[in-house]
Amino acid sequence: MEKKISLAGAVDIGGTKVSVGLVNSKGSVLLKNEFSTPVKEGPEQCIEVIASTLESQLFKEKMTFRDLSGIGIGCAGPVDTQLGLIQNPYTLPGWEGYPFTEILKVRTGKNVTIENDVNAALLGEVRLKNLSEKRVLMITFGTGIGVATFTKSALYAIENSYHPEMGHMQIDPTGPHCYCGNSGCFESLCSGKALHKRSQERGYSDFNHLFQAYEKGDQNALKFMRGVEEHLRTGCWNLMIVFKPEIIILGGGIMKRYFKFVSDSIYKGIPETLGLIDLYQLMNAEIDNDSALVGGAELIFRK
Repeated sequence: MEKKISLAGAVDIGGTKVSVGLVNSKGSVLLKNEFSTPVKEGPEQCIEVIASTLESQLFKEKMTFRDLSGIGIGCAGPVDTQLGLIQNPYTLPGWEGYPFTEILKVRTGKNVTIENDVNAALLGEVRLKNLSEKRVLMITFGTGIGVATFTKSALYAIENSYHPEMGHMQIDPTGPHCYCGNSGCFESLCSGKALHKRSQERGYSDFNHLFQAYEKGDQNALKFMRGVEEHLRTGCWNLMIVFKPEIIILGGGIMKRYFKFVSDSIYKGIPETLGLIDLYQLMNAEIDNDSALVGGAELIFRK
């Protein structure tokens, strides 16, 4: 007998935009919409737009909330997955402590699950790339750096409500100060936001400008990029030696343009050291961002 196809609402909340979609249990995104994150307006406004967007999408499919198995949310962390709270004063200030999942549940009548955004995205990548039997490490380079790992059917998790923020491991103690309280963490050195800021401090308009100068042989840009290569290798080596992935997925905004540079930096600098790391393969994340929504739905289907 053919297995019945289920449907879930899926949401991806970032500091800049929110994506909302309908995803079926085959991993197909039926409909999706995006809107700017109403950071200043607050979580109440965000919930209302999410709910009304889902209602509109369901109406187009001649369905209602009753047809959903639930709603899964991936959100820029920290998030409290047990209490359903967004605890992120860095990109979503003023939202801390608000019962986000509970209010959305009341609004829609459906069970709502929330998870760190990179965890949700990794679940989506695993589903779309058929990697459920692999050890997978995902690193996202965007406004910050997110890290998640998947080991043969399950996400890596610690025994409390929060996902470990591995983007804040220290790489260079002489590096830039970060809001985490440390100096020279992976995020403060190699996130998209950090690379743009550090490039501007060196007289370039942004990282794209600096990289173009680097490709033309500019010595100042060359020196900077050598440092970036070293920081990328160090950060990835630390993660690889802990989690021993078979697959490494590189995602986030800057990977759309710089996947080759980052992957070359990793391949050139990390030796295949017997017993310390396993053979690994580098992959680029899905460029259309569907993995985030597919992963949100997987939070529901996996329950």
